[in-house]
Amino acid sequence: MERAVARGQRAQQARITPQIGVDEMAVARGQAYITVVTDLPRGTVEHLADERKQSRLDGYFATRSPEQRDAIQAVARDLWAPFAASVRARRADADQKIVFDRFDIMGHWAPPSTQSARRKPGPARGGR
Repeated sequence: MERAVARGQRAQQARITPQIGVDEMAVARGQAYITVVTDLPRGTVEHLADERKQSRLDGYFATRSPEQRDAIQAVARDLWAPFAASVRARRADADQKIVFDRFDIMGHWAPPSTQSARRKPGPARGGR
């Protein structure tokens, strides 16, 4: 998969990507993940890397010119802190550029009544 993305990137012109999305994706079952960077307005995959590590997102930024990095207006990401650290290492104004993934926020801030309702078993069925 990584080779296919690299081939596609070589074929396209270097371009400005003002809004990017950063997330991890589970590979098969278990704890194996890949880091995915997408161009949000275009809906294209810009970068894939094995594992869910800060160094993998650092690798994306290393492939971008200073002009391309400076043109980033927003980085949508999940709540995982190492992704934020990678953005902060490259942008002095990173905290104004980071936007959180709404699905992670909704899951993290779900009301306690909703969370406990999900854990409670349903009513018992049958007779006495």
